[in-house]
Parts: sequence; C-alpha cells; structure tokens
Amino acid sequence: LAQELIDQIIDFVDAPSDAMALALTCRRFKAMLIPHHTHYRSTRTSLSRYDIWDSFINRPTLARNVRDL
Repeated sequence: LAQELIDQIIDFVDAPSDAMALALTCRRFKAMLIPHHTHYRSTRTSLSRYDIWDSFINRPTLARNVRDL
C-alpha cells in the first residue's frame, strides 16, 4: 500500500486497543504504530513539561497521533 493510504487507515483508529490490533496485522503497521502511535495516543502532562512539548514540535508526526490531551 502507498504511504498515504496507510496514514489514512491509521488516522481512523482511535482506541489504543484497536491500534495495537492493527499493529499486529503486519510488520509495516507494527513499525509505524509501535511505539509512537500507542505511546502518544493519550497524553496527560503539565504545561511545564517542556521536553514533551519539544518532542511534539520537533516531530510533528508524533503530535498528529495525539487523540486525548
């Protein structure tokens, strides 16, 4: 599949359990979903945690994965 199609498929997955199930379907999904999509799916942190916010700024693909802030 083209990368754009894979990105669209992943964008429709909201629940962490569904993301994990999708990651287990093939190596390509696993490489894309683990750990970045599952780790940053739900983020609860203080505004003073600059390391977290810097990681989102420096890697926008991680910020795109956040569903719950």
